[in-house]
Amino acid sequence: MIDASPEQQAATQRSSRDPEQLRARLEAWLARRLPADAAPRIPEVKSPSGSGMSSETLLFDAHWREAGALRSGCFVARLAPDPADEPIFPVYDLAQQFRLLSLLRETSRVPVPATRWLEQDRAALGTPFFVMDRIQGRVPPDLMPYTMGSWLSEAKPEQQRALQDATVGVLAELHQL
Repeated sequence: MIDASPEQQAATQRSSRDPEQLRARLEAWLARRLPADAAPRIPEVKSPSGSGMSSETLLFDAHWREAGALRSGCFVARLAPDPADEPIFPVYDLAQQFRLLSLLRETSRVPVPATRWLEQDRAALGTPFFVMDRIQGRVPPDLMPYTMGSWLSEAKPEQQRALQDATVGVLAELHQL
């Protein structure tokens, strides 16, 4: 494992794609997925800091009209990285990831977000992607100094134990599948 400073983590470039262009294209795409009069708005698209090196991850909130009422949601889009960004894996099967998350949610107690939409047409964002609900919580960064100066090493022993027990529980649930 590589321990990286917060400065090194922040300096790791996750994407060469323009966030404002992604926001506009994602908003236009969502307008085609929702009812005709939904008029969705996505104020901004962000990438999480410190994580998402294996796939490009976009965080966004969306607001729209549905059945005369204002609706909103917090979402995550997962995209294959741009080839210019030096992807980690040779192939990104986002349809398979989408199906797996959907099946896990439907058939197990493994805590996974609800999957919303799978888009395999590259025209929308330049690459296939899927959208899932965003769940609030703490996501370990890709280059975390686990042994010192991190939220894990600085957590209280009972918090560390709770994380350990929850992790073992999820692994046991996955093993049963």
